[in-house]
Amino acid sequence: MPEPSAWEVALIVAGSGVLMQGDCLHVLRSDLAEVIEACGRGDLAGARDSVGLLLMSLDVLLKRYEDALQQHEIRRPY
Repeated sequence: MPEPSAWEVALIVAGSGVLMQGDCLHVLRSDLAEVIEACGRGDLAGARDSVGLLLMSLDVLLKRYEDALQQHEIRRPY
């Protein structure tokens, strides 16, 4: 599993949702903005690398979310 990124936080399962702190959400938004900027410069390789790292980080968060749901015997909403 990849090393946790700076914006990863402990996930809190609230019903069928997840709570994320605003500062972490801001960092996630900044990471996505980097991808858009790389595309704007025509740097598709850089954009692909950035979005690949972002996807790996999101996969880690999703796995933690799914594990938390399973631990509390809550069905996944998808």
